[in-house]
Amino acid sequence: MDTHDSEDKSQEQQEFEKAVQEKYMELQMASNELKQMQAQLKAIDQQMIDLSSVAESLDELKASKVGKEMLVPISGGIFVKGILKDTETLIVNVGANVAVKKSVDETKQLLNKRLKETEEIRAQALSELENMAVHAHQLESELGEMIGQKEE
Repeated sequence: MDTHDSEDKSQEQQEFEKAVQEKYMELQMASNELKQMQAQLKAIDQQMIDLSSVAESLDELKASKVGKEMLVPISGGIFVKGILKDTETLIVNVGANVAVKKSVDETKQLLNKRLKETEEIRAQALSELENMAVHAHQLESELGEMIGQKEE
């Protein structure tokens, strides 16, 4: 074997290692994107649970009587005792620090609209997640083939 053949193999080996390394990095990036998308889906699912919970609370409010003592949430897990004075009108934040008076039914319609929008976002995110998973699997297969061919 002359030095030229040895240099060719060394060059081939370097190119192969670079290609494997690039494919591996691409797979790692895809894996990270999958994890991020899964976290995003988890947050969307929690938002949907929260919206459904608020809708149930509105039904309970509507069935409650004026003068009933209740716990009013101040912030995550912090409550103050209060007396229910009105079961018909709610003050609803509609965005940009703007709050408007709405009936319980109007508020439920708003919540249902938000829930529907969130469901659409979730479906879109789930579709992206599935596409990412297919791509990651393809990269994994390609990497496996590259390594398998080199070992032969």
